[in-house]
Parts: sequence; structure tokens; C-alpha cells
Amino acid sequence: MALANVEVSLNEDEIKQYVESRLEDLIRESLILIDVETLSKRMCISKRFLEDEFLSDIRFKAIERRKSRKRLYVFSEVIPVIKEILDEKF
Repeated sequence: MALANVEVSLNEDEIKQYVESRLEDLIRESLILIDVETLSKRMCISKRFLEDEFLSDIRFKAIERRKSRKRLYVFSEVIPVIKEILDEKF
């Protein structure tokens, strides 16, 4: 019986992009609230820059939830606001 040769070629960039998109989807589904510190880490920007450029915007103030001194945001509301601000400023 003859053995068959099988060749598989994989595009690592496409695999990496697919895995990252799936992870992002899973994170998005599991996150309900996000705080300022986590938001700055996820956006890869400093808390100061986040405060100056995004959180001071009236649209962010509208979706802000406060508990004592803790500022929380509903994650699903944050993404569209960030995109709007990015389109205007950058």
C-alpha cells in the first residue's frame, strides 16, 4: 500500500488575525463594565492621555456611571463613542 504525501501551507498572518478577532469577540461578550484603568490598558494609551482626549468629551460624560470615586462605563457603549472621537480628532 502506497503512502500519500500531504502538503499543507499556512498563512501565519491570517491565522494570527483570526485568533485575535475571536479573542476580541469573546472578551467583548464577557465584558459588561470597564473602568478607566482597564480602558487605558486596552487602548494602549496613558491614563492622562485618555483623560485629556477622551474622558473629558461630553459623549463620554453621558455614558459614565459613578460609584463613589470609581468611574465605570458600559463596554458596548464605549466602543462607538471612541470611534466617533477618533474620527473627529485623529
